[in-house]
Amino acid sequence: MAHRDHGSLHRWRASLVPGLERHGILEGDLPTAPTVALQAARTLRRFLKDNTFSPEARAVLEQRLSTLEERAVDPGLRAVEDKEAQAATAQAEQHAIPGIYVYSLPHYTRYPYDPDTGRTLMKIGRAAAP
Repeated sequence: MAHRDHGSLHRWRASLVPGLERHGILEGDLPTAPTVALQAARTLRRFLKDNTFSPEARAVLEQRLSTLEERAVDPGLRAVEDKEAQAATAQAEQHAIPGIYVYSLPHYTRYPYDPDTGRTLMKIGRAAAP
């Protein structure tokens, strides 16, 4: 893979490659959860846009992007993710542990408030001791 601006290679690698590695994109071990697949697709899309690749490397990365995009919108995977999020929320609420919490629903992470940056709405609350 050739990078357009070799002077910024270190900055590029420090900022973008950890995201690719975190999502398993470089190794081909792609996330299956729709929300994580969507985040990984955004990272990979930016990686493809900002860099120059051999035709073979670009083809591999574009195929991985296609797979991530399919997983991000798969209704069956979304239903499973939503059910797991609801179960985790119910379990946390049962314990009623005092403290401050921050979370977001899968809908908000799928449809960010600001799609260009990926920023989304979060719920902030406080749980008091029973």
